[in-house]
Amino acid sequence: MKNIFIILLLLGSMVGQGQVKQRSALKGFNGAIQLHSLGWTSEYFKFLDEGASSGYGGGFRVGYGITELIEPYIGFDFTKMIIGSNIEAESFKMTHFDMGVRFNFAGTVHRFRPFAEGGYSLLKGTVKQVSTQTGNADLIFKGGKPHLGGGIGFFPKIPISIFAKGIFTLGKKSTATLDGVELTDKPDVTTFRITVGVNFNISELTKN
Repeated sequence: MKNIFIILLLLGSMVGQGQVKQRSALKGFNGAIQLHSLGWTSEYFKFLDEGASSGYGGGFRVGYGITELIEPYIGFDFTKMIIGSNIEAESFKMTHFDMGVRFNFAGTVHRFRPFAEGGYSLLKGTVKQVSTQTGNADLIFKGGKPHLGGGIGFFPKIPISIFAKGIFTLGKKSTATLDGVELTDKPDVTTFRITVGVNFNISELTKN
């Protein structure tokens, strides 16, 4: 009787383990393509900020999950800003190069995986032939800034996930040039991106 009881316990344990199914995977190499909308603020470029306050763009991201929790990453986003009728300029674009660490929460048995991330961004804004008091000129502003963000990923099926996130770059002082001449002032620039994309776990793909 005792042996039968032990066998039943072992069988129950095996059945229980079989019911635990992996539904997500973030360990190893991950690559993503993404789209975003961008908003920005600047006291120094207040008129430009108010006349071209938002834009849309895309980019990519590459990460490596050291574990299911910790994932260093790099990413690049390109944004075309929408220029209002009150701004005289040929074009306005921004780029972000991001480096940081993402913390993925929940576990591999969950399809939904929230995350938080933080790091450093190299931001650059380029305004071609913007109207100034002395005529048209090319304005470039750039600088390194810390960033913070977070979001959630959904795995319809391993190794593919769909994600949405928000990310702030926090306004440290930037440098700016007008037709190649550096300005003495240090403009403040803060950006916020709302991003959606598709992520591929490359390590899982290569297993198949």
